[in-house]
Amino acid sequence: MGRCRRLDGYTWGVKETFAVIAAILAIVGNIPYIVDIFKGRVQPHAYTWFVWTLVTTIVFLGQVARGAGIGALPTAAAGMFTLVIFVLSLKNGFKHVT
Repeated sequence: MGRCRRLDGYTWGVKETFAVIAAILAIVGNIPYIVDIFKGRVQPHAYTWFVWTLVTTIVFLGQVARGAGIGALPTAAAGMFTLVIFVLSLKNGFKHVT
């Protein structure tokens, strides 16, 4: 139960479907924030986004190490965006320690 169809010999099921949907939501959810960075509406704090990038990377690597498989896809998608926002914050963000 829970298996939908086969793609090139791989059984695609509910787990895979939810992982892809969650990854898409992670991507779509971050796009407006990145647009606002470019438009100058927000100034992300570089140190905060560095910490988020570090934490997300550690979680993703832990998931992969423990065999999460496609379940790690949403974390990878979110991690890519935390890294992108961190890099953008170095140029367009707030860098002072508060």
